[in-house]
Amino acid sequence: LVTAVAVITASLEASINQSIDGTVRAQLVVLDEGSGGFSPEVATTLRQDPKLADISEIRGTDVLVGDIATGVTGFDTGNIGRVLTFSMTAGSAASIATNNTTIVDSTEAASENLHVGSTVTMTFANGDKVNMSVGGIYTPDALISGFLVSLDTLNPHLTTARDADIALNPAPGVSLPTAQASLLNDLRAYPQLSGLTRTQYKNLISAGLNTFLNLIYVLLGLAIFIAVVGIVNTLALSVLERTRELGLLRAVGMTRGQTREMVAWESVIIALLGAVLGLAVGSGLGIALVSALHSDGISQTAVPGNNLILYAVAAGLFGIVAAIFPAIRASRVDILRAVTTE
Repeated sequence: LVTAVAVITASLEASINQSIDGTVRAQLVVLDEGSGGFSPEVATTLRQDPKLADISEIRGTDVLVGDIATGVTGFDTGNIGRVLTFSMTAGSAASIATNNTTIVDSTEAASENLHVGSTVTMTFANGDKVNMSVGGIYTPDALISGFLVSLDTLNPHLTTARDADIALNPAPGVSLPTAQASLLNDLRAYPQLSGLTRTQYKNLISAGLNTFLNLIYVLLGLAIFIAVVGIVNTLALSVLERTRELGLLRAVGMTRGQTREMVAWESVIIALLGAVLGLAVGSGLGIALVSALHSDGISQTAVPGNNLILYAVAAGLFGIVAAIFPAIRASRVDILRAVTTE
């Protein structure tokens, strides 16, 4: 379980990093680390800063396509080519500049049987029903998927406009550190917002994934505890069933220390055997799950080799811990009583 989760998380992180490098051209991004979005006034403030350029708002909402709930994301088409790029399989991303035109990811297009020139009806939360023409189909990634439209198409159907992110660049001739410093100064009036470089954005996502992974490890701790108890139980029964053999070994010269060492090695071998099987099965399971998610944008498969080595070492240590009680019990076997045990 630990290995499978590690593979999935590493693959997700690799896919997101590839998506940022391949899709995001903007050198700076403004985001709310909460989930409520923020006022379009922020973009208005940033547009007044001469050190910043290509201010592009990104906002989204939920819609119904037929009877299926999905999401639609709106972009500022005036700057989209300078802040984002899409891997198109058909049509053109620039088509969304035309009112009531959308582009859709290839997975959604396949499930809805859509192609360039198709018409799809979207029902917005305010009750508006809009017939959208499909102007292109793109390959989804870990950041962007679903239906994409222009802000001009999206805004009339929103009860309240809230930006999810803002992508932007330094103005011509302005260095990235200078532009970020100016951006952070502009955002002082909005303390809930962060102004990050593309590298900082990737690091933020990685930190979030690591937090998620640590939470999963805590939840899996119970399974690990049960496994250690299983080893203790197996060794304790083994010591009990081999009382005569242990007595004979002691009688022919095995010391208490050697007895404890023998039981400890048995425990470590059991733990490492389970670890090797777990690493193999868990890696296979993780790779299979990631492969099943390729159509949803998780395009990279990553196996965290260093982590897997640490898991194997940890399993050996758990084996040593599990052997403590059975080893002490084995070393204290009374030799005379043991050799006469039937």
